[in-house]
Amino acid sequence: MQARLDTSWLQNPGVTKAWGPAELLPASGSGLDPYLSPKAAAVQVAHGAKVCRLAVAKMQALVAQHTNNGLPGP
Repeated sequence: MQARLDTSWLQNPGVTKAWGPAELLPASGSGLDPYLSPKAAAVQVAHGAKVCRLAVAKMQALVAQHTNNGLPGP
């Protein structure tokens, strides 16, 4: 678990050790988790944009477009 935490801090330099995003530490079988909190998704925007070769603003727009309010239903 410590190795995943260290990797998370390296990939997301804006995240401090005091704010350990616990939901980002466990790995899913596919490596993707469609049910992250908006805060956890926001933490990953810069890294995701870099990996996908997108502008950060474009990645932020995609996250906003695909984020729901946490309530069931469309």
